[in-house]
Amino acid sequence: MPTSSVEINKLRSLIEEKIQHVYVDKTIQKPAIDDIKLALLYTIMKQSNLPQPKIEQYILSTIFVQMALDTHEIVPIKNNKNESSSEQRKRQLKVLAGDYYSGLFYSLLSDTEDFEVIHILAAAIREINEYKMSFFYNQLNSVEEAIDLLMKIESLLISRMLNQVQVITDPALIENIIILNILLREKHLFISNESSPVFENLLIFSGNERDLRDKLDQIIEGKIKSIEEYITRIPIQYVTLKNDVTRILGDMLENNTSIAKEG
Repeated sequence: MPTSSVEINKLRSLIEEKIQHVYVDKTIQKPAIDDIKLALLYTIMKQSNLPQPKIEQYILSTIFVQMALDTHEIVPIKNNKNESSSEQRKRQLKVLAGDYYSGLFYSLLSDTEDFEVIHILAAAIREINEYKMSFFYNQLNSVEEAIDLLMKIESLLISRMLNQVQVITDPALIENIIILNILLREKHLFISNESSPVFENLLIFSGNERDLRDKLDQIIEGKIKSIEEYITRIPIQYVTLKNDVTRILGDMLENNTSIAKEG
């Protein structure tokens, strides 16, 4: 197993350990840790001059914020008057769980008085919530525009953190890998007749499901080509970064081969 894989697994274990909460775990489903975002954060951030403990601190903080956003996203905006006391308790716990994950990021950074990064992530959260309002309330005109906005929503935290540590990487590379992973994942849900809020929103801009799938196939193919082009532009002195990012893309496509090819 490559050294980077060992370190990423270690980070995943640290995250799972810190988010463990007996009552919450029994009552609601914890948000999944996005392995692609975790791998990108570590792969790129390890190119910096930061000490390993600081790298871990920044990565964990970013993932905690992402988990908080993901948890709050599944809370219904409007109360259901007919919901049972059990359903109401679960909804309230989702809000509290999201706040709990947010608290973890704040605690992690405030312990070392890293208030600048706290401010950066807090500002990113505000922007992401504004983008989400536009995405989910259909203030858009096309599938392409919606996907571009979704790409901002999903990659902004990582882009801001990487910019803070001044790692030389084209933000477009990160954005395209993240959105490609999401499109492949959501397409799998869509063709499996499972719930996919992303595709349900995109369907508004397309004539029918067939047209949407054809459009997404084209977009997915274009994203793959763009990523491959961005990888070739990584400076030669960052050969390790180039190899690691290539491996991330390869693993992602291998795990989703049938999805990527299905039209």
